[in-house]
This record gives sequence, structure tokens and C-alpha cells, in this order.
Amino acid sequence: MVTVTLKTMRKAANESTQVEEKVELYDDEHFVKVRTMQKLGYQILITFDFDNDLKPGGGKGGELMGFTADKQFLIKEMKMSDHISLREYTKEYVERVTDASNPSLLPLFYLHFCRCSTGANFVVMNNFLPSLKGFPARDGVMDLYNNPVNNCVGWDRKYDIKGCKDDKTQEAGGRRVPEVHKRFFKFWMYCGCGISADRLDYVEGKNQAFDLSLHVTKEMKIKIDSMIRHDADFCANNNLMDHSLIIGTLSHPLSMLDKGRDVRTLFPESVAVPDQPYIYKHNGRVWALYLGVIDFLQDWNCSKKVAHCIKLCCAPKPMSTVEPSTYSDQFKALCHRFKDDAEEVHREVGEETHYLSDHDGDLSTFAFRFADWDEHEEAEVDRICEDHFRNGTYGESV
Repeated sequence: MVTVTLKTMRKAANESTQVEEKVELYDDEHFVKVRTMQKLGYQILITFDFDNDLKPGGGKGGELMGFTADKQFLIKEMKMSDHISLREYTKEYVERVTDASNPSLLPLFYLHFCRCSTGANFVVMNNFLPSLKGFPARDGVMDLYNNPVNNCVGWDRKYDIKGCKDDKTQEAGGRRVPEVHKRFFKFWMYCGCGISADRLDYVEGKNQAFDLSLHVTKEMKIKIDSMIRHDADFCANNNLMDHSLIIGTLSHPLSMLDKGRDVRTLFPESVAVPDQPYIYKHNGRVWALYLGVIDFLQDWNCSKKVAHCIKLCCAPKPMSTVEPSTYSDQFKALCHRFKDDAEEVHREVGEETHYLSDHDGDLSTFAFRFADWDEHEEAEVDRICEDHFRNGTYGESV
């Protein structure tokens, strides 16, 4: 490990100040390749406040997570099992996500580090579903029960799917779908008593997610199918399972294009994933599709094997707690959810423009890349790190 100082932010009611956060980087001889691919230095947390921006993520482990101000980067605390898996497979992971001949939907981990002040482990990764702030509201979006919603500023749909009965809808018509689980200790739910409206919405969302079909062009389907299959093979080959495909969709009436508007101004661009969003026409609307693989670090271990035996008796099939090769087959079957019957939308070709939000140029919401601040400082630090690796002295402070 090498110790470095990250530039971060401390936010107050009236002003924000820059502070320094000492961290120990794990396996950065590999992660620097991911940053280089994205033209990033390691100082990408300049707008992030560790004291105020980290919140419980809502997962089973209760790990903390938070976004940078521009929503481009997600900072996530790692539970110990995920930390161990990532350290074990870092080299193979980086080879997978930097393979230009076979693009990947796996998340891009830019930094893996331990906070010296707390001892907690974190990763900094891309956000697959960008901020919608600053983009036009949308009319005719359908809610969970296919009622039209106008002036929608959230996601048309947001899904977490695995190719099994654990599939779920997380947002519909700009409204979050609460997770209300039927547990063994909630015995009244098994006889149909005391079922809340949120529970009914959750079940409806799960059914829709399991039966999901997405309409893309033929070219898009070929790319998406290839990435899903290669990523499923990577996970199975490294004894990993229980990953999800996170999906976000946005849409406008086709009349928005009749006004001569550049389609790129309707939807936020994906910072990290090439070609996203996938933009196409279907059923009288112009659509934007975002997707990526998340939570892929779960190892097929003893606890999962025990859970598999228990769930065989009572869990609905197909289930997610299965050995990696079976999980891989289920995950590859997601390719059948993408139908190649949509029409292509031609984007304007010209000078590259960033359509991120109405806050472009505001340093409080800016993602700092090589070209955006001190390129020479970043290049010099990376050169020093490379010299450490070459000389066998990596682990000394930088």
C-alpha cells in the first residue's frame, strides 16, 4: 500500500473549505490503469465531504455511501467480504474492464483505499445512473400502474434485475417503490391480512421487473448481449455470484424531436460507459437507456451454500442464491429481455459538448479530470507511483 493525501471538502452552512484526507491506497498499480483509461487523476474527491456526504446505503450490511456533488462518482464503504474479494481479484478485474476489444458493464473502480482516520475501507466508482438535474421534465411517463405522469423529473423506470425472482422495480414514474418484504415473522402477511399499499406496489414492481422487456436497436442488442455474456463469464470464472443489472430508462414524446432539438440536450450523458445512454425510438417516444452491473464481489462461500440449502425449501424459483455457473446462466438469460425492434435516433455530429447539468463550470459540482485542473500535478504523482512500483519501493509515503 502507498499512503497519499486526498483533497476533499468540508461543507458548512455559509462556506466550504478544502481539507486533506490521508488514505492508504490498495493495489494502485492496477487501479491507475482504470483512471488512465478515463483520463482521471486520483484527486477526484475535491467536492466530497466525508463527514456530511456519507449516509447509510440501505443495504443489508448498512455500509455508508455518498456521491460527489456532480453525482459522477459514488464513494462506497466496503464490507469486509467485498474488500477481500476485490483484493483477491483486482488484477483480473482491471484486465476485464480495460479490455478495449470486449467492453464491460462492470463498475469502474478508480480508487480502493483505507481511511487512516477511521480504518474503514472504501471504493470510488462511477455512477451508472447520472443526475437528472438541469434536464427538461418529461410528459406522458407511466407510473407503476400505467397511469400517465406529466412534468416527471425522476426516472421512468429504475430496475435491479438478476434473472430470478429477486428482480425488482426501484422507481416508476418518478416515484420510488418502497421495499416491503414478506418475512417469516410477519405471519399475518401469509394469510392476506394487513397488507399495506406499499407492499402491493412492491409486489407489482417485482412482477413487472421479472417480466421486463426492453426495446433497443439491433446494433445496441448485439453490444449489450456481448457485454452481459462476457461479464457473466468473468464472475463465474472467479467464483462470484449474486450480481445485478441496474437499469434506468427515461423518455420523451417524439414531438420533442420535431422541434429540431439536439437529442443530447434531452438526456444526461454517461461519464464512464461508452455509447450510453442508448437512445432510440419506440412506441411513439424517444428513449434513453442506462445500464451496468453492480454488486459483483459476492464470493460463493460457506454462508451462501448454507443459504442455498435453506432457500431450496421455501424461496420462489428461480432464486439468486445458487452456485456461480448456474447464476451465470441465469444472468446470461437476461439477453432475452432486450428486443431488437426499436428505431435508431441519429445524433448530431460535431464538436464534442458536455450536457451534464445547468451547473457546468460551478466548481462545487465539477468532476476534476486531467484537463480540468492541474494536469501536471496529477501526472507527477502518477509518475512517482510508477517509479515506486518499478523500484520495488511501493508502500512508502507519497
